[in-house]
Amino acid sequence: MDLSRLSTGSSPPKIPRPLDEYLYYPLNSSGNGELRLIRLWPGPVDGEDIKLEVFHAWKSSKPVYEALSYTWGSATHTDVALVCEETDRHGKRKSRRHLDETMDESTPVSSLGIAHNLAVALRHLRYPDRERILWADAICINQTDDAERSREVLQMGSIYRNAQQVVVWLGPSEDDSTLALETLDRIGWGVHFDRRTFTVTSKHGRWANALKSNGEMLRAESPRWVAIAKLIRRGWFHRLSLDSTRKSFCSDKKDRLFAIHGLLPPRQKHLITPDYSLRTEEVYKATTISCIKFYTRLLLLPNCILQSSPSDVELPSWVPDFSFKDAPEYIDYSQADGYALGSFSFHEMDILAVQGVKVAEITEAWASNITQRSTIDELGDVWYSFGQQLSLSASYIAGGNVDDALIEAILCGLTEETGPANFGWFPSGKAYKKLLLTPENFDGENQEKRSDGLDRELVFPRFRRSLIGRAFFKTAEGYIGICPESVKRGDYVVVILGCAVPLVLRPDQDNKESFRVVGECYVPGIMNAEGILGSFPPGWTKRKLFSKDESVLMVYEQGIIKTQRDPRASTLPLGWKVMFGTKDCPLENELEDEREWDLPLFMNEDTGETTVYDPRLTPELLKQRGVDIREFRLV
Repeated sequence: MDLSRLSTGSSPPKIPRPLDEYLYYPLNSSGNGELRLIRLWPGPVDGEDIKLEVFHAWKSSKPVYEALSYTWGSATHTDVALVCEETDRHGKRKSRRHLDETMDESTPVSSLGIAHNLAVALRHLRYPDRERILWADAICINQTDDAERSREVLQMGSIYRNAQQVVVWLGPSEDDSTLALETLDRIGWGVHFDRRTFTVTSKHGRWANALKSNGEMLRAESPRWVAIAKLIRRGWFHRLSLDSTRKSFCSDKKDRLFAIHGLLPPRQKHLITPDYSLRTEEVYKATTISCIKFYTRLLLLPNCILQSSPSDVELPSWVPDFSFKDAPEYIDYSQADGYALGSFSFHEMDILAVQGVKVAEITEAWASNITQRSTIDELGDVWYSFGQQLSLSASYIAGGNVDDALIEAILCGLTEETGPANFGWFPSGKAYKKLLLTPENFDGENQEKRSDGLDRELVFPRFRRSLIGRAFFKTAEGYIGICPESVKRGDYVVVILGCAVPLVLRPDQDNKESFRVVGECYVPGIMNAEGILGSFPPGWTKRKLFSKDESVLMVYEQGIIKTQRDPRASTLPLGWKVMFGTKDCPLENELEDEREWDLPLFMNEDTGETTVYDPRLTPELLKQRGVDIREFRLV
C-alpha cells in the first residue's frame, strides 16, 4: 500500500449506506382520490440499476401517464428498483437528503422489491434521455395493504381507461417476434370480423390475397406463421379471454375474480366486491350467491367441478372453484331447461335448494385419460374403446343411431346439425362420422390431411379439447353422454330449472335428499328441454340461431312453417302473452326475416312486466303437466 497517497487533512472515504425498504405513503381517498404513479428515470436497456420516483397525483387533475399491462411472473424470481426522491401531490420533494448532505436527487433513498418480469419491462421501456411517467400495479398499489388493494382494484378499469395509452409488454424481442407482429398487423387490416357469427372474411375477396406476403402465400411452414405461433405462446396471451381466466396464472387466488372487475358492465360490477381481507372461500361463495340472486338463474352451476384430487380451497359443491385451472371446456348453446326462471332457496350449513327433474341414472363410466399432449393414435384408441361399449348401428333412445349420438356427445354438440346454424364454421356431423369411422385417419403415419372435406389436423384438436378431463358414460335408461372424469356409477343426470346445461349430481350416502355437484354433462336427447317438455311432435325439427344480440334462440320447423313458438309448450298462463321483435320494439307477430329475430319476450298484461323467461316453466305448472319436478338440496 502506498502510504504517500494518504493526506492527513482529507475526509475519510464514504461507505455506502444500506438502503431502507421503500415506505409507502397512504393514498388520499377523499373526493375523486389520488393515484400513485412512478417517474421512471432514463437509462440504457442493458443498464443494471432501475431508478424511479414514486409520487401521488389527484385524479381530478387528469395526470398524464401510461398504464402498463404485463404478466407478473414468478414471485420467487425477483429484482430491485432503486427509489430516488419522492414527490407529494403538490410536487414538493419529500427529500431525505438530511441523512447525507452529499446526496442529490439521483441518489437512491430506498429500495423496492419487484418481480423479474417487471424489471425487464422497465429496463426496456425507459427512455435513454428523458423521464417516463407510468402506472404499474405492482408498484403503484401497496401490495401489503389489503384495504388499499381492495380500493384500487375497484378503480383499475378507470385507471387504464384514463391513461394516455396502455403499453402492453409481451417481453423482449426474440424468436422473430417483430416479424410476427408485422404479419398480424397486415392480416388485421385485411380482414373483417363479424361479431354476430364469429366469422372472419377477407376484405380482398379471397383469403389467398389476404394471406400473402410480398406476393407469396403464407404457407403453414412459413417463418411468419412460426414466429406468430411462438409469439402467442408468451405469458401475456394467457390472460386475454374471460373463458381462459380460470387457466391463467395469478399469485392470489382471489384475483381470479377481482382482476376481471374492471371488465364488467356497470350494472354488474356489484357482483364482485374486491376485499383482500376475506378468505378465498368467502370471495368465491359471496360472488356465486350475488350472481344467483341478480340473474335469478343458476348460471354458475355448470362451472362447478368435483375434482378428482383434493383442492386446498374448501367450498360447497355448488360454488365454483375459480382457482381450478384444469377444468374441461364449457358446454355451450344448450337449453336443457327451456329458458326457465330459477327456483332456488338458501339454507343454513351452506345448502342451496333447487328444483329440477331426474332424467337418468348412470350405470357405467370410462375416463378418457386424454390430455393436451395426446396423439391422434391415442385419440383413436379412446374412440374405439368407447365404441366397443356400444352397438354403434343400434337405434338411440332419443332418435337416430347410437354412432350419431356418440359423435354429438363427444363433440358437445358443436356440429353443423346441432350448433347455431349461422355460426359459420361447424363441420357437419356426417363429415365427422366418416372421418372418425375410418381407422386409417387415426394412423399417426398417415399424412393424408383431408377426408370428406375435413382437415384432420383441425378436427382432432377439437376432438381432443372436448375430451380433456372428461369421461364417457351410459345410463340405465339408454342415454349416453360425457361429463367430468370424477363421475361414478349411481350418479344422477338432472335438469335444473334455471340452469341451461344438464348436471351430474351425486346422492349423499348418509342423506339421500342431499347431493353434490359432479359437473355439467352433454347428453344427446335432453339438451333442448326434452327432459321437461318431452320429445318433439312427429314432423317437427329444430335448429339454433344466433340472435341479433348474440343470444342463442331456437327455431322450430314443420314443412313450410318456421316459428319460435315451441310446439311442445302448453298455453300461456292467464294474463301473459308472447311478443317478438325486440324489447324496445315488441311485435305481436314474428318477423319473416330470421336474421332480425331476437329472443321472444313474455309480457304480463296486468303488470306490464316483460321477461325472456318462459312463465310456463315454473315448478307448479310443470307438475300440472305431469313432470316429476323435485327438490335437490345441494351441499
